[in-house]
Amino acid sequence: MKKVLLSLLLLILPLIAAAQVYSVVEEYVTDVKYISKTEMVCKERRVITVLDKRGLSAANLHISLNKGYSALGRFSGSMTDSQGTLLRKIKKSDLEYTEYSEMLADDACSYFYTCEPPHYPFTVTYEWEEKHSNGIAWLPAFVPQGSSNQQVHKARYHIEASPGLDFRYKLFNASANVVESIGDKGGRVLAICMDSLPALHAEPLSPSSYEILPHAYIAPATFVFGGYNGSYESWAAYGSWLFSLMEGRGVLPQNVVAELRQKTVSCSTQREKVQVVCDILAATTRYVSIQLGMGGMQPAPAAEVCRTGYGDCKALVNYARAMLEELGVESNYVVINTDRENITRDFVNGSQFNHAILQVPLDGDTLWVECTNPTLPLGYLHDGIAGHDALVVTAMGGKLCRLPSYAHSQNVLQNNVAISLANDGSATVGMQRECSGVKYEGLRFFSKLTKVEQRDYLRSCLNMPNAEVTAISYNENREGVPSCVVTCLATVARYATKSGNRFFVSLNPLKGVSQLPAGDDRRTDVVIKSGAVYVDNVEIVLPDGFMVESLLQPVNISSSIASFEVDAVQEGNVIRISQKLSFNKGRYSKELYAELRSVVKALYDVSASKVVVRKQ
Repeated sequence: MKKVLLSLLLLILPLIAAAQVYSVVEEYVTDVKYISKTEMVCKERRVITVLDKRGLSAANLHISLNKGYSALGRFSGSMTDSQGTLLRKIKKSDLEYTEYSEMLADDACSYFYTCEPPHYPFTVTYEWEEKHSNGIAWLPAFVPQGSSNQQVHKARYHIEASPGLDFRYKLFNASANVVESIGDKGGRVLAICMDSLPALHAEPLSPSSYEILPHAYIAPATFVFGGYNGSYESWAAYGSWLFSLMEGRGVLPQNVVAELRQKTVSCSTQREKVQVVCDILAATTRYVSIQLGMGGMQPAPAAEVCRTGYGDCKALVNYARAMLEELGVESNYVVINTDRENITRDFVNGSQFNHAILQVPLDGDTLWVECTNPTLPLGYLHDGIAGHDALVVTAMGGKLCRLPSYAHSQNVLQNNVAISLANDGSATVGMQRECSGVKYEGLRFFSKLTKVEQRDYLRSCLNMPNAEVTAISYNENREGVPSCVVTCLATVARYATKSGNRFFVSLNPLKGVSQLPAGDDRRTDVVIKSGAVYVDNVEIVLPDGFMVESLLQPVNISSSIASFEVDAVQEGNVIRISQKLSFNKGRYSKELYAELRSVVKALYDVSASKVVVRKQ
């Protein structure tokens, strides 16, 4: 049978190459024994053929576990060539094991295997068993297609629950063969088959892999984790479970209470009290992820954060919430996903969240506070949470909501550049860069750079690697829609290119933009995650005795996704160029990609253009 399969594989290789397939999942099998609310055994089998080195990562193994809750049982593996000849056996002792984490404290552990094939194609097979205990809050998801440019031949997911245990499931981006039955012992059985999945090709500005790749969520109806009973019956029920994890963990040391009272004695509004709490967080704590035991779900006690001076997102939110409660300010614990704007609202599952923030519902102005970065302007909605679905956790349960976001007209990056050109082609350049809304984050880091790093950054913005940058300043506005401004002066030995008595002068000294690739066969929608406006105003002062021979013609191109306009005028020896590029947030049909590409090409052409001036 193995030889027959390999022969068939060799026959389809030319077709695969033409379709830009780098790896093929021959088998993807997950077999789950859902024994009890605290115990589960998962058997996994993977058979993957890698066609060339571009697909090598698909063959590498990574098993993530949680000490105290899961462990690796038996394991076996092998690597064979295209003829079925064994290249090497892979034993459990060959796996790399690590407990290293960038986190200060983490119960996560991982097993790795990195393939080093002698040639291509090759096939790798892995089989292993995972044993889970002490609580089952989630059941394994089914994601047989792990990346773009990967075909899937055979994918199976099988779960058998003990009598009395129930679970739910939901399919995404796939029409799978699903069979439900009753097992020999009377428990519920579910089998999902996803076969013959075509390769998906990576495309610019495409939806996230979650929105494209076929997969299935499976979740228990009720669960026990860390001794806490929970339910996925509704978001309200799940929120109640999260709230129960915080009970008794908001007690503050008396010295902290006294400090709070002293620092808020002059506060006349609740908003001022919130700012004091954020200032205390910034001065006395730092963010460190803590995933010990229940730490992945349960916040550390507020008193522990006070003692150690650090905490993860959950702990810092709980600490801030405890301080605000002491001050008589209502606030709520909130869970959110920073990677995905949308959660699956009709499938209650705690694994959809990866972060916690704080909600402060003030009169007429609800604040959303990022406790892991309390130095941000109060109420600022950074790009990782703005416009995202969230679950607000209260004593009454959980409630889904949508965080607000800045309008695209508020997300602005504006450059104002003044260039004074000398007779020898050198120039003095003054630049002001202002960023607001979500673009504020892209410049806020500037104040933390060294002087050398600041100069390097400004030279890169100006696309003048040899410029001498001086007179650097930075200012920040934290009120309303936050913004920051950087200004500088620079001297450039050769800004214009001289040819005889002519100068070829770049119309825009700023870093250019790349063209979008062709998309005649595009398969996915176009996604603009954040709407924004980019404005460049450039003023070029010519030396005395010079005149313009040719000047850029106005451009105005617009689509439902984006627009671009530019105008250039001459007034005496001064050339003024104004250009504006706008992107509209949203998801658009793939047919509109050509329109977007036209807009970006227009910008590219203008960025590469020059004005010709000559000495009279």
